[in-house]
Amino acid sequence: MRKDELADILHLRQYRNEMTKKEEEIAKENWLVVVFGASDDLMEFRWAICDEIGAYEGTIAYIAKWMLLNWDVEPFGDIEEMADFLDLFWVDTQSNRIEASFGEEDVTWRYKTEISHSTFNIMEDDELYCVGIVFDMKDLK
Repeated sequence: MRKDELADILHLRQYRNEMTKKEEEIAKENWLVVVFGASDDLMEFRWAICDEIGAYEGTIAYIAKWMLLNWDVEPFGDIEEMADFLDLFWVDTQSNRIEASFGEEDVTWRYKTEISHSTFNIMEDDELYCVGIVFDMKDLK
């Protein structure tokens, strides 16, 4: 299955019912990662990477070729110092990052990334809750 096909399947799902176990298995088998928001403070990753990170008021996630890296910038002093550290993990800090924004425009969660991806909408009742993304691990730099 391709990322656009999975995004089409997930499109217009309800909040808290984003994916079935079968869809998670399909994503894992095809090295796809689904990213969406939960509550007011979580960035969910399913299934080639299965994790969640704190994202209260938004955050940036950095993705190494086969793992999720997420650290607060503060211990490093600034973003450039953190970028130097991430280079040790062979992370392209521009291309392999996902920025989560919370409560902007007409949606609770939205994601920006240079990773090739497809989008899908998650609804909460009749309101748009989240614009999620699906990407292929093979597209990471």
